[in-house]
Amino acid sequence: SDAAAAAAAAATSDIDAPDATAACVALSAILGCAVSAPGVPTGGVTGAIQIVLVRGAITDKILDATVRTKFSAGRLKGKAMCVELGECHARAVAADDGGSAGLKGALAARARSKFAKHMLTQLAEDDGDDLYFEGGRHRGDFIRALGAGAVSSHLLEDMLDATRNEKAARSWEELLRRSFAALGEVVLDAVDGMD
Repeated sequence: SDAAAAAAAAATSDIDAPDATAACVALSAILGCAVSAPGVPTGGVTGAIQIVLVRGAITDKILDATVRTKFSAGRLKGKAMCVELGECHARAVAADDGGSAGLKGALAARARSKFAKHMLTQLAEDDGDDLYFEGGRHRGDFIRALGAGAVSSHLLEDMLDATRNEKAARSWEELLRRSFAALGEVVLDAVDGMD
C-alpha cells in the first residue's frame, strides 16, 4: 500500500540535524552514554561514541553503526545486551511518546525501530545451544529479561513490527517454544508473598 511504502521510506530517510551539538545531546540522552561528532566538545568525557553528520543529517547507516557500537561486547562490559537495549528503548519511548518534536522526536522514533531490529538480528543470529549457553546467549538473556520485566511491551511491539522475514519469524517461534518450556520449570509454591 502507499501508506506502507511511505512508512518504509521514512524509516530509512536521513534525519535533518543542522545542529550537531543538539544531535549529540539527543542521542546521548537516548543511548545513556556520551555521543560526539567532529567539532562538538565532549566536556572531557572519554570513550564517547563518534558520529559523523553527512550534509547536516544523520544517515540511516550512521544510526545503524551507532546502535551496533553501543551494544558491542566491549561497551557492554558484561551487562546483558537485551537489558541494556531495553533501557535505551525505554528512554526512546519516553522521548517519542512525550511528543518531542523536531530532531529529538525524529531520533527517538527512529531509535525505537533500530533497537527492535538490532534485538531481532541478535536473536536470529544466535545459533542455539553451545558450550556455554543453552539455546544461545541472546535468546537465554532475552527470556530471562522477559521474566524479570526488563523487556517492555513497547519493545515487543516494535520487534513484532520489525519482523519482516522468515529468519526473524523463526526467532519468534523459538522464543515462544523456549518460554513455554521454561514455564514448566517454575516452582508454583515458590511465589513471593505467599504464606
